[in-house]
Amino acid sequence: MCSSDLGFGAVYDAEHVVTGQAAAVKVMTGESGKLSEQMVQRFLQEARVTARLTHPNTVRIYDFGQTEHGVLFMAMERLRGPTLEDRMAQGPIPQAEVVAIAVQVLRSLAEAHAAGLVHRDLKPANIILHEVPGEASVVKVLDFGIARAGNSAITQTGVALGTPLFMSPEQGRGDSLDLRTDLYALGCILYACVAGRPPFEDTNPVVILMKHQLDPLPDLHA
Repeated sequence: MCSSDLGFGAVYDAEHVVTGQAAAVKVMTGESGKLSEQMVQRFLQEARVTARLTHPNTVRIYDFGQTEHGVLFMAMERLRGPTLEDRMAQGPIPQAEVVAIAVQVLRSLAEAHAAGLVHRDLKPANIILHEVPGEASVVKVLDFGIARAGNSAITQTGVALGTPLFMSPEQGRGDSLDLRTDLYALGCILYACVAGRPPFEDTNPVVILMKHQLDPLPDLHA
């Protein structure tokens, strides 16, 4: 098995011992093997939320739980291919390809939004271009770790979680959110795909959040 460090733990390539089905297993152990209550709740939230979603453009969850040693795990569909972030690092993406990616992301979001879920952290690193032999890549949306449904409150009111480069003005303020915040994030992502840069940049994340709230959208062709 190989793994990739994600800060909270790792993701391992795995195979079902009976069926031989390929899978990816996300585990979380915390620092020094200790898990805070918030870490546990965030992890279980992601598992519960994603397990409810079945659209082909959303990563599938097979199982999740906690081992007798206290390690949290989540078994999911194993994906092969670059993230959209990796693809963007190669330079601006042709508009036809950007449109194809956008349509598939929107299909994933449509199911989540119909279920009353808001992703809240849509970004290029959370979009996988899953490689299918002999066919075009299939877009997969993942990491619903801070998604929330209805009035659920894993995080404190007024605390903004997300990625500043792609956060809506209301999310930056810590306001209540609805599906429009995901559409705003996707718009910023598509802008970055075509322009080769996000709409607002700065070394200070707070400045980026303020630009989203106060500055006009930069000319795409500037």
